[in-house]
Amino acid sequence: MPWKSRWVKLIGRTCLKWQQDDCLSMGAALAYYALFSLFPIILVILSIVGIFIGPNTYAYNQIIVFTSQALPPDAFEVVQETLLRLHEDSTGASIVGFIVLLFTASGFFGALSRSFDKIWRTESSLGKRGHIVWAVVNVVWQRLFAFILVLSSTSLIFLSLLLNIAIDMFLAILEQFSSQLALPPIDQVTLLPWLQWGVSFVLLTLVVMVLFKVLPSTRVAWGDIWLGALVTALLLVGLQQLISNSVISLGSRFRSYGVIGGVMVLMLWIYLTSQVFFFGGELTYVYARLFGSRRPPPMDPESASVSDGERVDSLT
Repeated sequence: MPWKSRWVKLIGRTCLKWQQDDCLSMGAALAYYALFSLFPIILVILSIVGIFIGPNTYAYNQIIVFTSQALPPDAFEVVQETLLRLHEDSTGASIVGFIVLLFTASGFFGALSRSFDKIWRTESSLGKRGHIVWAVVNVVWQRLFAFILVLSSTSLIFLSLLLNIAIDMFLAILEQFSSQLALPPIDQVTLLPWLQWGVSFVLLTLVVMVLFKVLPSTRVAWGDIWLGALVTALLLVGLQQLISNSVISLGSRFRSYGVIGGVMVLMLWIYLTSQVFFFGGELTYVYARLFGSRRPPPMDPESASVSDGERVDSLT
């Protein structure tokens, strides 16, 4: 099959399954859970980072800058104001944040995991058992899983900061050598943002790959994940660029609502991001069934008369 036909078939089946799984409704539920989980998650991440590098430092402020770049301006104002209030008592905020995180973050990651179970047509092995002990184990596992994801995201933030520092040092050394060896000058103003963007994109792709691997309650092959993760990362970066360049004005329509408008912008941003994420999950599933590890064996000549509509039903 020509590669163009494969892409058309893959995108068409993905859009069909995205519609059949009602991803719009799943995104609304995820935005609701994320609204109550976002602040404890960010608070704990900043608290952990503050323990190791200290507040009001360059690295700490870089995290705030990264958050401002990722969120729409109106939504970032709500997040920043809330975090400033929570950080008035840093010790109390850390303790409360850790406790609240165990209960609130599980709602977000639980909804995300259930959404991917629906995408992959599976069910949690813990949820299949009706005994109350397994129900308790399921709740504890969700809390632990959410906490592990937060710690993992904190580690990736540290890694991103270290890589950015390494890039700065490398460019400084390279510029020094180029001046000594009479090489053409290096334009750090142009080169540095591209290098940092490349590092951030690679880390984002790796994060999406890990989430696509661990969220479904079924075994997913790494070979089935890479394309969906790459497309998801590209779409997320594209969405962020559209928002930052005011092509999609998320704040102007809700400014008359005041603080509530900022919350509405935040939920809308989470909703759009979740749709990109779900599309990547659907693409991963369809790719696995069409061209990946879960593709069916070649059909016998006798069954070659099966209609394409029936094949779509069996795929989805």
